[in-house]
Amino acid sequence: MGKTQDQPENNASNRTVKVQPAGKTGNGQSTIRVSGAFSAHIFNRKREIDDLLVSKKLSVYTSGDLESSPELPVKLTELDIEYATLEKFAEGGQATISVARDKNLKRIVAVKSLKKNLMNQDNVEESFITEAKVTAQLDHPAIIPIYGLNNDSDDGIHLVMKLVNGKTLREYLRNVILNYRMKGIRSFDEEAALGKRLEIFLHVCDAIAYAHHRNIMHRDLKPENIMLGEYMEVYVMDWGIARKIRTPENSPPLPHDVSGTPRYFSPEALCGEQCDERSDIFTLGLILQEIVTLQFAVRGESDEQLMHRIVNNELEPVEHLFHRKIDSNLKAVIRKACAYEPAERYASVTELSEDIRRYMNGLSISARPDDVFMKTARFAYRHRRGMLTAFLAVMLAAVSLAAYSIYERLRHATEMSHRSEAMNSVYGKTAASAADFDMTALHMQDLLCSIAQTASYLLCYNTSYETMENAFYPFQPDNDRTKFPPGLVYSPFHKRQTSFECGVYKIAPDADLPEVRKFLAKVSPILPNMIRTVLESQPGVHLSQKNYEEKKKEWLEHGLPVKAVFAASKYGVTMLYPWRNTYTEDYDPRKRPWYRHALESWSPVWGQPYVDEDSASGLSIPCSMQIRDIQGNFYGVAGLDLSFNKLTENLLKAGNTGSHVLEKAIIDPEGRVILSSASQYFNRTFDPKDYVNPELEMPLFKDDIIRTMILKQGKTFGLFLIEENGREVLYSFAHLKIFNLYYVEVIDFQKLLIKNISME
Repeated sequence: MGKTQDQPENNASNRTVKVQPAGKTGNGQSTIRVSGAFSAHIFNRKREIDDLLVSKKLSVYTSGDLESSPELPVKLTELDIEYATLEKFAEGGQATISVARDKNLKRIVAVKSLKKNLMNQDNVEESFITEAKVTAQLDHPAIIPIYGLNNDSDDGIHLVMKLVNGKTLREYLRNVILNYRMKGIRSFDEEAALGKRLEIFLHVCDAIAYAHHRNIMHRDLKPENIMLGEYMEVYVMDWGIARKIRTPENSPPLPHDVSGTPRYFSPEALCGEQCDERSDIFTLGLILQEIVTLQFAVRGESDEQLMHRIVNNELEPVEHLFHRKIDSNLKAVIRKACAYEPAERYASVTELSEDIRRYMNGLSISARPDDVFMKTARFAYRHRRGMLTAFLAVMLAAVSLAAYSIYERLRHATEMSHRSEAMNSVYGKTAASAADFDMTALHMQDLLCSIAQTASYLLCYNTSYETMENAFYPFQPDNDRTKFPPGLVYSPFHKRQTSFECGVYKIAPDADLPEVRKFLAKVSPILPNMIRTVLESQPGVHLSQKNYEEKKKEWLEHGLPVKAVFAASKYGVTMLYPWRNTYTEDYDPRKRPWYRHALESWSPVWGQPYVDEDSASGLSIPCSMQIRDIQGNFYGVAGLDLSFNKLTENLLKAGNTGSHVLEKAIIDPEGRVILSSASQYFNRTFDPKDYVNPELEMPLFKDDIIRTMILKQGKTFGLFLIEENGREVLYSFAHLKIFNLYYVEVIDFQKLLIKNISME
């Protein structure tokens, strides 16, 4: 696998050294080379929108050249006067680092103190002062803040700065490699980790770009001089050998000495040529390669070998230490930053960081410009939802002002976001309502199964041949009130006299009377179960002594989802709760639609709305099933009549509500409307005598196109937009598995958008 950053190379260090510029003779041997005069480059700076934030009045103070001379015009104050030293926690070749407390402000600071044995060496002390002055004048979030420069009674010199509790970038990279080796790189999200490392690198670029703007080049960039705080703050450290990039024409030329770390020298520095900001860019390219590949960009067993390889352009290939694929665009950025010729590199650090940011955002980069195909592919991917709209916007932008183009793009993005949010909200509420309707259907089927099982049990095991007293009263064809059950009360919901305490039975004209009497005697104890079924028909309600009277009152005045519970014998008798005397003399349960439909399946069967014998309170929706014993013997049919009006009221309350909701409906697989907020049958009274066929002919929902778009999807969810009468209408639908129906909501989409925007 080769040497890695967590495996130090023999005799090759990352220490900062000072060497003589080297070149090459004709025979390839290294030799001393003196460069000629260097003419300053003229940089054309692109004015950014961010420049509008700059105060021209203050620019005279913040944008001028830095003062980097080692002279100190004002006498330094002693360190002990302002700071109390707490402990020494690090030591380097030239200085020690201590922790101290500001006596006035009580903040904890770091104190970098020049070693006593180096205080009399002018170049060391001058470098120390230069570092302090340059760093203090570079006021940037990614450059360590300097609080002061102090001396002591022994003429020592101390640099007071912010204390950063963290690690260097080198330590961070080593920890990454160590974790990858111990746990395996597949245990980590290397793509996300690379993004985090690139963010760190961008902070470094911002700091160096600022320094270059202030005419200062660092000259000793390396991972060891990049500090990461405990909250991932990034600081560029050690500006001791920094110097000005360009000097005025009448100033003496800058010395051609080369200082820094051998592994991070630029070729022109080693060849004795004048260096400018592009030398820092080369070093940033080497650091970028380490960040991306997790291994050194230059390898060598000694300082001389490292510098030889840099001079001869023998950089390592851009390959990941753990053999992960590296994007070709990122490789192109690294190669351009590390180009051998300065003119082939990025002209500024800002251009380098801009390419990194564009790469991270999936945009084209200057190091590898997109061809026509790639430009088209990127554009298509980013605007895949509205290619037509985007194309029209581009055409409009070609003949519009730039400012209007920017405004139009922002407006379009906001509108698409609002539309997407509105659709998602409608879709979510529709799906939730569909689930609620399915839960209601399951609840009703559970109640029905309980009635059918109880009836089956009584028919099999109840040995009584006497009908339970005061449970079910016979139908009175002559409407003789003296034979009605006692305690009748008027129900506003049922719109007639009824009894909460008893039921009614009706014998068909051609019934088998002995079998009918036997059926009535055996099944009559089912009355309490029927009462409980009606009172617990509201999902989530469990009957108890506390709520018994309350549910009874609600049933009487406002009604509950279940209007009636019944059990019909195959011999021609119907037992129904609650009591009513609304049957016709020729009523035969075996001829009713709910009875015939139940014969088609052993499971609960749902019917369509029909006019029953008691339709003063509106239509009924039946759910019925066969009564069979465990041997499969057939006895009859049990069923529930659900209130069409109550279900429609629940429909109005469910899902999306407001003036933007045009209609809510439940339709069958043929597209016929079962329930609808716009139904002509809602809250109507019906007379059974007016209807030969009790099952009403239900209207079709909307037109063929809309029905097809809903029903062709199969048993699933969906939504679509369609234009109706000059407005956008959103249809959101969901399949009801238990009913085998479809729940549909029709939304005025423009009204919904206006409502959502106004609420914001």
